Amino acid sequence: MSETRPTFTQQLFKLVDRAEIILLGTLSVALILYTSSYRSEILLDLSLKGLAVIFFLSAFRPLPIQRKEGEKLGFMDLLCTTTVPKILWISSAVITAGIILFFSKAGNEGYKMILMLGSITIPAGIIILAAGLSSGVKHLNVIVPILYRAIPLTIVAIYMLNAS
Repeated sequence: MSETRPTFTQQLFKLVDRAEIILLGTLSVALILYTSSYRSEILLDLSLKGLAVIFFLSAFRPLPIQRKEGEKLGFMDLLCTTTVPKILWISSAVITAGIILFFSKAGNEGYKMILMLGSITIPAGIIILAAGLSSGVKHLNVIVPILYRAIPLTIVAIYMLNAS
């Protein structure tokens, strides 16, 4: 019996998934400590930087799309299942970098441009996905995980832009 060994990318993204869960837990603890009198800025900084790297790496994750033999994909199919998810992952990493700069209090307001860039590209990607959904694009169910990350990050970015 021949066993199929997992490829390097499968092993890498399994570790990335585990690291994301750990970093989200760390971020939760860091935010609780940040709002209390303890002010753990190091923990907050490290968890946000780790999440930014994970979001960027996730842009290169192969999507689990099962294609049928001889199935042809059009432009909108390829746009919605290849290009837009990468843009959403990278925009999520950009927003996370803007949040890092917001909390670092570097003395300038460069984080506003970063947050604005991310909070513009994510809704644009969602509009393209909505257009793809209405035109009958197949395999859009594989896009859902990035939407669970991108939409809350966009809300946080817009809140930070309005609060400052």
